[in-house]
Amino acid sequence: MRSIRTQLTTLTLVAVLLSTIAVGITGIIAVRKLGEESSAQILSSRCENVQWALENYLSSVEMAVTTVSTFAAEDLKGLSDLQLHQHLDHVKMIFSSVAGSTSGVLTYYYRIAPEVSEKESGFWYSRFGHTEFVPQVLTDVTAFDDDDISHVGWYSIPRDKGEAAWLDPYYNENLQALMISYVVPIYYQGTFVGVIGIDIEYATLSGQMENFTVYKTGYAFLTDESGRMVYHPTSPLGSDSVAFHEELQRTGQTGSTDKLRYHYNGVEKFAASRILSNGMRLYVTAPVSEINATLNRMVAFIIVIMFVFLSLFMFITAYFSARLTAPLKRLTDAALKLCEGDYSVVLDYYGKDEIGILTGVFTQMRDHLKDTIRDLSSKVYVDALTHVRNKAAFDIMIDRLNEGIPRGETDFAVCFFDCNSLKEINDRYGHDKGDLYLKNSCRLICHTFQHSPVFRLGGDEFAAILTGEDFNRREELLQHFRNSSEQQQHSGESPWHIADLAVGTAVFDPSVDHTANDVVLRADSAMYEDKRRAKTDGYYDGV
Repeated sequence: MRSIRTQLTTLTLVAVLLSTIAVGITGIIAVRKLGEESSAQILSSRCENVQWALENYLSSVEMAVTTVSTFAAEDLKGLSDLQLHQHLDHVKMIFSSVAGSTSGVLTYYYRIAPEVSEKESGFWYSRFGHTEFVPQVLTDVTAFDDDDISHVGWYSIPRDKGEAAWLDPYYNENLQALMISYVVPIYYQGTFVGVIGIDIEYATLSGQMENFTVYKTGYAFLTDESGRMVYHPTSPLGSDSVAFHEELQRTGQTGSTDKLRYHYNGVEKFAASRILSNGMRLYVTAPVSEINATLNRMVAFIIVIMFVFLSLFMFITAYFSARLTAPLKRLTDAALKLCEGDYSVVLDYYGKDEIGILTGVFTQMRDHLKDTIRDLSSKVYVDALTHVRNKAAFDIMIDRLNEGIPRGETDFAVCFFDCNSLKEINDRYGHDKGDLYLKNSCRLICHTFQHSPVFRLGGDEFAAILTGEDFNRREELLQHFRNSSEQQQHSGESPWHIADLAVGTAVFDPSVDHTANDVVLRADSAMYEDKRRAKTDGYYDGV
């Protein structure tokens, strides 16, 4: 038969092996999940940084156009040629200042609708190929179809929408340049007057992302709402991102997200995306293989740690298994002491194993036995009829007073009480009425000396030990007791409802008393003297 130590060692090793494998697998899964979340957070954070830079720039352009268009709408006083001429001069002055302070502005313009005025057509300034803005010949918007975006999209799109609009990057045939436009329609009393807009260089927008990198080969790119490529570090404008966009639509991954997984040109990628205020879609992407490279190193490290930990634990298990049997011996010794009636035994093993549970149960059993014995002891010291303390409890209290006398604890008094009419009530009315008489007498004593222990010494005798507040007020309380007893005697109640008691009191006096027992004897003597006087004089007087 194998020893407990051998069994514990074997079980421990098996448990540790299984636990290590379980923890290792859980750790690998957790690391991969954490790594994926961390990668998503990294891509999301970088995507937000690029988004912030792009949105900040786009907002500056929007603010510039909005500032001018707001001024223009408020400045319009009418649509006559003279009014328009003055109005254009005012707007031109404001626009020049705003455009000059806005980064990346290629052109700015205010085009009056041909149907509003044939004479005043507006203005158009460009610095394409120049260091400063110079006036340009306005495009004849009536010479092109409305769907000719490269020539008049900047005019027809906001006019048809009736609201401010960002135009997707397009090649402006008028300037032979790639640009992005933000245009606002202008109205006067509900009549379409024209458009105010700014063209920014595409290179200014793409320059925000050209030097962006994430991981080793990760990058950022932009598409328009339909999925056409707006910017890509290696693909030209308008290239095959439509297929990519269609794949995202099939997988339900369009819109802003932090966890976008897709395949592109046979490579699995992970990306974060955001939709810009102008409708463009920003993506920050990196190959899954690069993201997992770090994760794979972490997994390998976990596996190495697992084997190191397992080897180390196997080495020290033998030592600890020997120590595991020690609590069993202490538990056995404690059980033997408990059988001998020693309830003070203490076990200090708090392990979470079976021995720890058994130790806890043993401790609870010890405490339960101790409480049970204490409860039984308390019942031993309580009078069954009146439920006050009995003679045994009184003796213990006297012993405690004797112990306190050498320490100067001498402020106490002993009161003895004797029920004068118990025998007559028992003989005439029965013992059940005698019991009521004892209870009523005890109730009066307890009610009077509320802060003092009351004892039934046996038969018709009671005692109270006065300390503290009751000791200081003893004369007042004794007088109150006498008055209450006398009132009951004149109340006309049945004899068993009347507390007719003789009382004797003695206060500890160091000059005559050596122990509390001496005080008890003097109180008992005073009580019998009071009882004798009551019989002789025929009335209750007390001492």
